[in-house]
Order: sequence, then C-alpha cells, then structure tokens
Amino acid sequence: MIISEPVKQERFYQFLILLATGWLTTMSGGVVPTVLPEMKLELALDPQWVGMLVSTHALTSALSTPLFGILADRIGKLRVMLPCLVLYAIAGTATAFLTDFSALILSRAVLGVASGGIAAATIGFLGSMYDGEARTRILGYATSAMATSAIVCPILSGWIGQTHWQHAFYIYGLGLPMAIVAAVFLRNHLALLL
Repeated sequence: MIISEPVKQERFYQFLILLATGWLTTMSGGVVPTVLPEMKLELALDPQWVGMLVSTHALTSALSTPLFGILADRIGKLRVMLPCLVLYAIAGTATAFLTDFSALILSRAVLGVASGGIAAATIGFLGSMYDGEARTRILGYATSAMATSAIVCPILSGWIGQTHWQHAFYIYGLGLPMAIVAAVFLRNHLALLL
C-alpha cells in the first residue's frame, strides 16, 4: 500500500501526540517522591502510611488498564483517551489542594485509573496504526519515550516543587491541553487507516 505524503505527515503528528500521552502515564508516578518530605512535614502525615501516596496510582493503573483496553476496543480509543486525559489533569492537580490523607489517597487512585485508560488507548492506537516490523519499531520508540519520562519528570517536578510542594502537582494539568490536541489530531485516525 502506498501512503501519500500528507497522510505520512498526519501519522507523524499522531505518533508524537501518542508519545506525549505516554509521557503522561509515566509521569503519574514521578511527582510525589520529589516532594514527599515536604508533604509529610506540612500535612503531618503518618510516616507508617505515607508510602501509599507513592504507590497507590500504580495499583489502580495496573487494575484499570486491561479493563480500559477492552472498553477502547468496544467504544473506540479516542472515547476512552479524552475523558481519561481530563480526569488525569483534574485528579493530579487536585492533589495540590488536599490536606486529608484519605482524600490524597483517593486522588492518587483516580489518577492511576485515568493513567490506565490513557495507556490502554495509547497502546491501542499505536498497535492499530502500524503493522509488522514497523509496529515493533514504533512500540520501541514509545517505550524509550516513557523511560525518558521516568528520568525527566522527577527532575522537572522537583525543580518546580522547590518553591512549594503543591506547585509540583500543577504539572498534571498538561492532561487538559493534551486532550484538546488529541481531539484535533486523532479524530481522523480511522480515516487515515483506510
């Protein structure tokens, strides 16, 4: 199959958007550890339970990703991705304003669920856009981007959190512009596959 130049360009933009959404899924675990000592001190969090703030999102993400994968196959990847990006931004940013430990855990759990939905949709998009060797190569690029995020995000959130620990959580707000960009550029996804 011969692919025209405009279609190649559109696919390239879609690929970059999917890499950026993959960054967000990795970023979900990179913020709390950088500001945890300040949170613990200011909010008087119980040291015995404070580690749950770091890991709660991972559990809910692991549990929700397969479910969102099934849902994305049934109703569409974009219909899963867009609400999850918005929920990601809201739940992640809300953490900056919460002072109760239960509410903090809940926000981290919801962030993990949203991250799971984003991951399922992103992988689904990448899997359907490419075949064979190209798919393997593209998934390798996506894995590299996520590994890079695991390094860059803690540095960035630690730097932002130097002024105050709450500021580090504003980085989750990137989910909102990503939802807009994804809505614009990924809406033609199915048309480009034909």
